[in-house]
Amino acid sequence: MIYFPEIRARRFTIRLREITLRQALDLAARPPHLEQANTTAFLRFALIDPETDPARWRVGERTLAVAHYLACVTGDPDYAIGSGRYSDYLVPEDAPIPDVVSVGDVVGEPWLMRHLEGRLAEAIERLDDEMLTGRGLWLVGLMAAQMFRQGEADPDAMTEGELDEWLAKRVRDFCDLQESEFEAMLIAFNLGRQQLTHLFRIDVDDSGLVCLPAREDAGLAPARFSVRSNLSPWAQSMAPKSH
Repeated sequence: MIYFPEIRARRFTIRLREITLRQALDLAARPPHLEQANTTAFLRFALIDPETDPARWRVGERTLAVAHYLACVTGDPDYAIGSGRYSDYLVPEDAPIPDVVSVGDVVGEPWLMRHLEGRLAEAIERLDDEMLTGRGLWLVGLMAAQMFRQGEADPDAMTEGELDEWLAKRVRDFCDLQESEFEAMLIAFNLGRQQLTHLFRIDVDDSGLVCLPAREDAGLAPARFSVRSNLSPWAQSMAPKSH
C-alpha cells in the first residue's frame, strides 16, 4: 500500500488514496484530449472525503493533487520533469489569493476577473468554434470564462448545458470585438492572471492547460501534469481504446 501524506493547502486539506485497477482502466479508456474532465474523474476516485467537489477547485489546486499523487506513487517527492524538477513549477502559498481581482477599465467599462475552476476549464475543453482552434480557442475561452463585469450572469449556479451555452456566446462576443479592443482585453487578462496565480503559473498551448516554471528566468519548458502519468503502463495498455 502506498502512503499519501496529507496536503494542507491554504483553502482546504487534500487527502488521497491509491486508485483501484478498475478505476485506472476506466481513466485509461477515456479520450486523452479531455484532460480536464479526466482530472475531475481521477480526483473523485482518489480523494478521501473531499471538503468540496474537485470540479469546483481552482485549476492550481487540481494540479497540485494530481502532481502530489505522482510523487507518492513514484516515491520521488521532487521528480524530474524534462530538464527540471517538480519543485521548479510549484509556486509557494505565501499569502491568500483573492477570489476576484479588478483588471481596470477596459473598452470603457470596469472589468473583474475570477479564478479558473475545474468546471470552467471543462467547459472550455468542450468548446467547438469554427474560427478558433488550439491555443487560440483556449486563450479566448479563458478570457471569456474568467473576465466579467459587475452584474453579469454568474456561471457558478449554471447547469453544464447552461454553462456551455453561456461560454460559447461569450467567446463569440470576444471575437466580435475590434482588434484594438481585443488587444486591450488581452493585456488586462494577463494582468489579472498574474494577480490570481495560485500554486502554479497556468498558461495554454494547442492541447490545453500547461504550467510555466515558477521563476520566469528558469529557462524550462512548460509542463503538463497529466492524469495518464498516474496510471500504470499495464492499465494504459489493457484498457479499451476510446473513439
